[in-house]
Amino acid sequence: MSAKSTLRLVALMCLLGLVAGVWSHASAVTAVSVTPIEPLDDIKDALGTAPYFRVDVLVDGSWKKLSPHADRPMGEGQRWVLSEPAPFRGVETLRLLEDDIAGDDFIDEADLEGRHAQGKRVTFEIEVSRDFGVGIAWFVMTPLGLILVGAIALGLFFSFLLGGGELLDLAG
Repeated sequence: MSAKSTLRLVALMCLLGLVAGVWSHASAVTAVSVTPIEPLDDIKDALGTAPYFRVDVLVDGSWKKLSPHADRPMGEGQRWVLSEPAPFRGVETLRLLEDDIAGDDFIDEADLEGRHAQGKRVTFEIEVSRDFGVGIAWFVMTPLGLILVGAIALGLFFSFLLGGGELLDLAG
């Protein structure tokens, strides 16, 4: 086996490792549902109407504020869709607030356990799906991800150099 073939094989193996790593880290939170344990009828805004409820999600140490729902009573619950998926592995805590001009009023908060978080007044549930972009962003920042990306780049570079410009000609 020539040096060129060996480099191509190493690059291909690293690429397969990268794809497998990205796929294993591609779980993304796409929505949060909040269901009250007890009625939240005691929460009213300054005008006595239903408040603007908002959910905040703690992702990798920083709070991500989801858009508030206007003048909708909590009733049996509400659902918030994230504008951008968040990495599931990075979600730590969920918080329900009354979004108010005068200041946000805390209602409940809970740490995520699996796909659920149980607070004192509400239950949070997250929806998870696969998102390739989230997987890439997460995996490439890990030490193994950095090593694989570097190995692929070096393998392709040397393969191109040794192959006289025939990039990934696996037959040769």
